[in-house]
Amino acid sequence: MKLNRLVFWLWPPYEASLIDKIIADRNNKIGCDARWDSMKAEIRCVLPKDTSNYKELELIASQIHDAESKRKETLESKASTFIAASGIATGVVSIIPALFADEWGIPIKCAMTAGGAYLLSIICFLVSAYYAVKVRKVAGFAQPCADSFLNSMKSDKGSIEERIVLTIAQTKWNEDLLLRKSNYLSVAEDLFLRGLVLITFAALVSIAAKLFTQL
Repeated sequence: MKLNRLVFWLWPPYEASLIDKIIADRNNKIGCDARWDSMKAEIRCVLPKDTSNYKELELIASQIHDAESKRKETLESKASTFIAASGIATGVVSIIPALFADEWGIPIKCAMTAGGAYLLSIICFLVSAYYAVKVRKVAGFAQPCADSFLNSMKSDKGSIEERIVLTIAQTKWNEDLLLRKSNYLSVAEDLFLRGLVLITFAALVSIAAKLFTQL
């Protein structure tokens, strides 16, 4: 466990990919149709027999589904911030050759240290941007649509019970997707911050070396 935590801390994308694999293996084992039917059956079992408060339950179900939809939008909106990391990485690339130019005149060891930090920051920024894009591109979000409404009308004449079941089932179906999006965003944030730290470190090394050589 300690080794895993260390690996997760050193390279956050590994944890995200591991969770992806666990989710994919579980869903593949169950099957999409069987998983969907199981969700609806579970919800039907817990619905009360007394239908007098079904209107209130339908409202609560809709509120839960709307909250999850807003959570998805929030995650995707935050991710758009880190897509800009690819632009920062491009800018950093132009700095590295200058470290080894004669005009700078800093010791080669300092230049190599700063250059290595800049290189690591580029990797962090590019991977951060990649995972930010993944947050926005992951598909399969279940939500009310014309087809689901028509199917409901054909199968159960649009009963309030089945509307509740469908709404909650769609919300539960989206849990894995939102978990993946949340993990991807966490990776993007962690790597973006590490990229900033590495750039700061490299800049301090370069400035300190330049000042030292001028003394």
